[in-house]
Amino acid sequence: MPRVFFVNEFREVEVPAGANLRKVALANGIDLDREQLLGLNCKNLGICGVCKVWVKEKAPGATSPRGFREKHLFFRYFKGWRRLACQVHVLGDIEVWTVSGGRDRMGARDIHAPPTPSAGAIPPPAEPVKEKKAAKATENTAAVPAPATPKPSPPTGEPSATT
Repeated sequence: MPRVFFVNEFREVEVPAGANLRKVALANGIDLDREQLLGLNCKNLGICGVCKVWVKEKAPGATSPRGFREKHLFFRYFKGWRRLACQVHVLGDIEVWTVSGGRDRMGARDIHAPPTPSAGAIPPPAEPVKEKKAAKATENTAAVPAPATPKPSPPTGEPSATT
């Protein structure tokens, strides 16, 4: 019986020859849907590209040859080890890398409060910080030249009669 080793999940599974890789993954609790397209897939028609995996054959011919969909619909993206899991039939031993994502990544995460200092810890003094800010403020004002006072403009009009 062929063996499929899911590298990201550290799980090895024996499958019957000719088994569909996507169905094998789903039967073993490995979700191939990426999180941005969670629940949206073509249901094994090979036209959406959601079940993208990387397959390394242990021996030549361990998977079915690429079909029309992998060759022509996704001709730029599915070369080398990249395959559509719904189009791969397992014929021999293979290793499979999955795209990170799926339902386990969408769950709520525990958020913990930040650690508090221990009871014996001495808080840092606050005054040197103020002194530094004050020193920086005086340095910045000293470096900037004071604006020049404007010269008084000459009077416009008739001279006064007191002269």
